[in-house]
Amino acid sequence: MKIKFGVYENPPAPGGEETSYQLHGRIISKGTFRLSDLCDNLRELGVNSAQVKAVLDATGRFIRQSLTDGYNVELDGIGTFSLSLRSQLMEEEHEEEAEEVKKTTRLTVDRINFKSNRRLLEQINRNMELMKITPNQAVPSFVYRKQRLLNHLKKTGFISERKYAGLNNCSRYQSRKDLSVFEQEGLVVRKGSGTHKMYVLAEE
Repeated sequence: MKIKFGVYENPPAPGGEETSYQLHGRIISKGTFRLSDLCDNLRELGVNSAQVKAVLDATGRFIRQSLTDGYNVELDGIGTFSLSLRSQLMEEEHEEEAEEVKKTTRLTVDRINFKSNRRLLEQINRNMELMKITPNQAVPSFVYRKQRLLNHLKKTGFISERKYAGLNNCSRYQSRKDLSVFEQEGLVVRKGSGTHKMYVLAEE
């Protein structure tokens, strides 16, 4: 089966080029498989649900205890689990009239890291098929359209609905809608009317 993915633009950099933006692909998940799905899959091999659950429960306890004891855990063909710490500066004052405050660092586990096995990644890349489900030409998001507008206005001083639509590869309807929102936010001011309608940056 094919893996579905979408194409999205990276967040814009203030003052960047208004006509260029970087895209990235993002997997669109079909859902999440759980223990019941694994049991159904292994039942064909003659393994019953109780056995599968017992093994996975024991594996979970083993991983939890091993990480707690300071070990990394590597599962062959899958990957390696490890811990990351987060530090927080704490101030302690043991005596009410103490002139100096004792500073200590509190450490807590921030997250559990997982590094996939290299062979697993190679096998997935070798066997997978990708299917793009977005239009060939991506339409920038609202945040990106706003940044493009600001960059354009700082350079030229004004913009029309037609220019905004062409700048952001969107419809005239979307152009009017966006500019109306920006006007309500106090970001831009409308000048003129009809075919001579323009938008300029609002004075601070």
